[in-house]
Amino acid sequence: MKWNKKHNRPTVGAIAAQAEHLGSPTNDVRELQHGMESNNSRYIYVVVLRIFDSLTKTIRNRYFPSDICPTPNFNQAVFEYDRDHGNLDLLYVLPALNTCNYLLANPFYLNANDRQLLTYIYNFRDGTLDRQQEEKNSRGK
Repeated sequence: MKWNKKHNRPTVGAIAAQAEHLGSPTNDVRELQHGMESNNSRYIYVVVLRIFDSLTKTIRNRYFPSDICPTPNFNQAVFEYDRDHGNLDLLYVLPALNTCNYLLANPFYLNANDRQLLTYIYNFRDGTLDRQQEEKNSRGK
């Protein structure tokens, strides 16, 4: 394990690598497990990508369980867990705004995975994702 000689303790990266190696669940994982064990037959998981400007090359995914489907936004992926069948279905993925603009500007040069992402972006632009979100929330009540 690497040590920070100035403060005489392990570095943050070393602690994170050790925790990952040991498989200790983070708070996000505990929240997801709690959602799967809840009494709701339908559960929504929101994954938000956070890009830190102050820390170079630092990206974090945050997982939020929810009873309702959130309003579609950039840097967001939303999954629906059906407890009765044990299925985790992807509802939509929206990348960062600059990625959306790049994909919209270059639709003919995309591979199959990027084309699926472009479909979500088109659905976001024309309001289809908003209508689906409202439908899921009204059906869930």
